[in-house]
Amino acid sequence: MVKDKKVVEDSWLHRGNRMVVVGYRRENDFIANSKGTSYSSPIFLIKKDGQIATQKAS
Repeated sequence: MVKDKKVVEDSWLHRGNRMVVVGYRRENDFIANSKGTSYSSPIFLIKKDGQIATQKAS
């Protein structure tokens, strides 16, 4: 995330990051969605220490 031209949070889309995506499959497409589940967000980052993080909405 970038605010005032300063990087506040690095992107999760770097090679080697492990992510969990919650959603459903519709034919050949995967739709990321957490509605109707107990998850607060459809995308989670698994950190190196084993902790799970959600990305905050900007």
